[in-house]
Amino acid sequence: MRLKPDTFALTLLMGLMHALGPISVDTYLASLPFMAADLNVPGDLIQLTLSSYLVGFSLGQIFFGPISDKYGRKPVILFGLGLYFICSVVCAITSDVWVLIFARGFQAFAAASPIILSRALVRDLYEGPRAAREMSILTSVSGLAPVVAPILGGLLQSFFGWRSVFVTLAASGLGLLVLVALLLPETIRQRQEGPLSFASVFKSFGIIWANKAFRANVGIQACGYTGLFCFISGSPFVLQRIYGLSPLGFSLIFALSSMSFLAGTFVNRRLVPRFGVPRTIGIGAACLAGGGWLTALGILIWPQSPFAFSIPTMFFFHGIGLILPLAVASALAPFPDRAGAASSLMGLLQMISAALVISWIGTHIDTSALPLGLTLAAVGSIALAIYWWTRPRDA
Repeated sequence: MRLKPDTFALTLLMGLMHALGPISVDTYLASLPFMAADLNVPGDLIQLTLSSYLVGFSLGQIFFGPISDKYGRKPVILFGLGLYFICSVVCAITSDVWVLIFARGFQAFAAASPIILSRALVRDLYEGPRAAREMSILTSVSGLAPVVAPILGGLLQSFFGWRSVFVTLAASGLGLLVLVALLLPETIRQRQEGPLSFASVFKSFGIIWANKAFRANVGIQACGYTGLFCFISGSPFVLQRIYGLSPLGFSLIFALSSMSFLAGTFVNRRLVPRFGVPRTIGIGAACLAGGGWLTALGILIWPQSPFAFSIPTMFFFHGIGLILPLAVASALAPFPDRAGAASSLMGLLQMISAALVISWIGTHIDTSALPLGLTLAAVGSIALAIYWWTRPRDA
């Protein structure tokens, strides 16, 4: 049985594929300090498991999107999920930190397939405001993962230890593999002709990058994505080491921030009919900037309070929820025949910006959360500036 377009069941399946990213990252965040202790390595070394994830995911962006434009979405997704399952098993059983780091990189490489191609599926099936609406629904479905995943990860860490997290990820990948094999239809409308090569891939990327709307939307969402991954990378150490919270306490605060993100994906569907897509993106950019500066200010005024750090970040997360679905749909809209490549380039640029800033964050949050707060303020301000200079004249 194959699911049909315009059904919630198909949207749910695409949402589950899109959720593999936050599940893969958020579930193990509470375990980071404990993994370092168990493997007897410093915290900055165990943080390389997140850096390698970003590198692997970036490479997957280049690989899977253009290939799916030529050979179809479904076989590429199935390959990625199979590799994801194998890498998750390796992460669960290894006792060598470097094996863990490299396995996480390959796990992320594999995870890129269902994540970026779920966006391409939306572009294959829908157009215009309908595509933006579908992307918002998809993001809302996948947005439940950052709410549930950190709590699940905290419980798994508390009762079974960090290896149980990767066993759970392996089971998730295997279950999704079965669902995709049985239920997902092939959605590609027209396959790319001609031989597939690095030259053809980068030529396609050049055509996509030349589009002004693509650059603006990717720039705004890359700022939100960078702030999100900076929070993901730094918050376990800030909340557990600096503020002294337990793994479960950290997971609950992270889940509250994720709920704010989820609320943003619901609110944008209310705002778009009233204000339009560009203005709604602008409201989200303002939330990013305001939330970032409120976080930095809260840390300066109440440096010992975890709530002075965590409550303002909820405004930042709300802005991400407002921006991401709309900016993704707007960036992909001009490329019905290159949806895979456009999704790949978009994800690649997001990952590069996030990886560059995370490398700085990891060395500056030993005793204070302020560097993380200032980083959120900076990327939020850049997002707002990009919107202001590139917005339509009537927005």
